[in-house]
Amino acid sequence: MPTFRYTAKSLAGKSSTGTLSAADMREAVAQLREQDLYVIHIREQQAALVLQQQEAPFASLRSRLQEKKPKSRDFMAFCRQFATMMQAGITVLQILKIQAQQSENELLKKRLGEIALEVERGGDLAGALEENSDLFPQIIISMVEAGEAGGILDEVMERLADHFENQHDLEEKIRSATMYPIIVSALAVVVMAIMVFFVLPRFAGIFDEMGFEMPMLTRALLAFSDLVIGYWYFFIAALLLAALGLRRYLGTPQGRERLDRLQMRLPIYGKIYSTMIVARFARTLSTLMASGVDLVQSLELVERVINNVALAGALVEARRVIRQGETLALPLAASGLFPPMLVEMVHIGEESGALDRMLARTADFYEGELTFILDRLSSIIEPVMLIAVGIFVGILLISIIQPMFGIYELI
Repeated sequence: MPTFRYTAKSLAGKSSTGTLSAADMREAVAQLREQDLYVIHIREQQAALVLQQQEAPFASLRSRLQEKKPKSRDFMAFCRQFATMMQAGITVLQILKIQAQQSENELLKKRLGEIALEVERGGDLAGALEENSDLFPQIIISMVEAGEAGGILDEVMERLADHFENQHDLEEKIRSATMYPIIVSALAVVVMAIMVFFVLPRFAGIFDEMGFEMPMLTRALLAFSDLVIGYWYFFIAALLLAALGLRRYLGTPQGRERLDRLQMRLPIYGKIYSTMIVARFARTLSTLMASGVDLVQSLELVERVINNVALAGALVEARRVIRQGETLALPLAASGLFPPMLVEMVHIGEESGALDRMLARTADFYEGELTFILDRLSSIIEPVMLIAVGIFVGILLISIIQPMFGIYELI
């Protein structure tokens, strides 16, 4: 009998790999289901070994290049197409099979094929997505579960598409605003490094041969160059140790919380970061509640999406207070981490029974404010960066040109 190699997950979500013998692939899958295992990947071992031998040298690199983790744009397209096809009367299974063939993201395409197989065996979509929770965001899984229970899966997918579209637009605005200063800064560092470590030492050799005493600025830059070149291994080791130490500290709950609080207090960047986090909080909570997810569960999901330990801690306290019968606005205000306008809008939403709509309007406001901040910052940062780079390059040029003028005077 053929031998099949499989990767599967248990009901508890634990992954396992192994081999089994069966007459065909269908029987192999049936054997695994009898053991309460859900197949993620399975194929005949002989074929797997031949393919592995053929692709071994570049398999890992090819897999990394082709199977990039989906981003907001990929999930936006997935949800939008799903909602459109469902509204056209196409079944969930057919939709999954179509998207498994047409998705631009290779990893998403592969997982959608596996999800389609699970749905074809009689499983529900939310359960199949839960088995792939390492790929699909928790917000999709929970909202699909609510949509299936309420019979409004097409509406839920439409809301999810809007959610990921807004998230994608926000990410693109931030990326566009930060790309220019990053590129200019990188080029400036490269130019200065070339001048300090290669150009200036050559001129210094010429000046030494002529017995000319160089100015203080030139000597200081040369001393720095000699120090880095002579002890480069020490600087690299120090940087690596510092990076490892910082990474280890930030891996602790206390370190991560301090970093998140620091990011919210930094000048300029802190305003951008805080506005982005608040907009994400309001948008995600609004989307979840509009899809029928209760407030406590929605807050629990937002904790994972918000990516800020300090605010997540405030949401944990908010869930505790809400279970005691209090309103959401009270713990948000008590935390001191949420802006007064957000707290007031939440209070009005709870009083009027339209919390999801108030949160959506709040998200619109903060996303618009973030766009304004980024646009204004982009118009300011370009001349500032040019002036800063000009100053540094000017200092380097002076350190080279000034000794040359001194030589001309001696001649």
